[in-house]
Amino acid sequence: MAWRDQLRPASFRGVPFETESASAEFGRDGVLQEPVGDDGVYFDDLGRKTRIYRLSGFIIAQDADANDYSRRRDALIAAVEERGPGTLVHPTFGTLTAQLLSCSINETIDEGRAATFELEFAEVGGQRPFPAQSVDQPAIVGQKADQLQTTSVTEYEAKYSTTGPDYVGQAGQDAKSEQSTRIIDAVRASLSSAQDSAEALRLASTLTTAESFPGTLASIGDAIGDRATLQGIVASIEPTTLSATGTTNERQAQQNARIVDIVTRTVLFAAACDAAASETFTAFDDAVAARDELEALADADEARDDVLDELHAAIRQMRLAMWDDLTNRALQLPRVVTYTPPGVTSAMEIAQFLYGDGSRADEIIARNNIPHPGFVSPEPLQVLSE
Repeated sequence: MAWRDQLRPASFRGVPFETESASAEFGRDGVLQEPVGDDGVYFDDLGRKTRIYRLSGFIIAQDADANDYSRRRDALIAAVEERGPGTLVHPTFGTLTAQLLSCSINETIDEGRAATFELEFAEVGGQRPFPAQSVDQPAIVGQKADQLQTTSVTEYEAKYSTTGPDYVGQAGQDAKSEQSTRIIDAVRASLSSAQDSAEALRLASTLTTAESFPGTLASIGDAIGDRATLQGIVASIEPTTLSATGTTNERQAQQNARIVDIVTRTVLFAAACDAAASETFTAFDDAVAARDELEALADADEARDDVLDELHAAIRQMRLAMWDDLTNRALQLPRVVTYTPPGVTSAMEIAQFLYGDGSRADEIIARNNIPHPGFVSPEPLQVLSE
């Protein structure tokens, strides 16, 4: 594998950017002592110096969309202005918890829709010698989810209108009916809790007549409460395409259908992020997979040009909070590794051999869907590292 292929895509707080060069400072901190009348020189070692990372990079529009560049630039600015340390993915040093020290961005008239920048970070972590206030990241995720749902209400009220012939309002009703069916089918297929299923199904059946469409969607998200189910619903929605031609009423009919689709995505995306914040992950790989799946959903909605700037900002803040929460939790978890038993054995014996704890057999059984725990064949298994 070529060395370039081993470089990691750089990002900070989940916002990606391209890098041209990177440098770092390492060493020991201390005082050089030169006693009077002594030919010796001594170094009083005060510990390892703070590791400093400097990145030179650029942001450039990736397609013909006139707003693509400004969205990417503004997302980076929002990330570096956020308080506290964040997750830095360095192209060669990997994932770090770092505090941004400085950021400068340079734009020129000759190079439109492109910018170069310099970033400087200090790696942070370890035990502090004095009490420090901790950040409740799941609570921040919940707060950003509420903000995104509130902003979705504003977007819906600004774009949805029934003024005009009957078919204008009917287009929106048809879209609501489609989303109702989609949600009902997903709930029936995935939720095991009868109580949650019943409440989600009841609310979904009222979508076409609900006084507040976004508000009812938010209640449905709370009732479902399962990240995977919510992700599946959001991923299955492809918003109606707007036509450049047609009468004003025809375009409004399309707009009604489209805004129903978009708001369904954003409200349930917020609910999925909130559900992820409450979810217990047992492995680094599981938390990162959930993070990346949610990130992909945010990419699609943040790239839309026909929504208010406030909704763009709310989606960006939601994804950043979700990214920080899941990444930081993932870093505290063991990795998934492959283990092949030497022969036919039991799940309990494998757990005892790997962890010295036979009671962990259940996690091995669940992760690998083992049908007969007492007879595990010598085939590769996915297990947690110690």
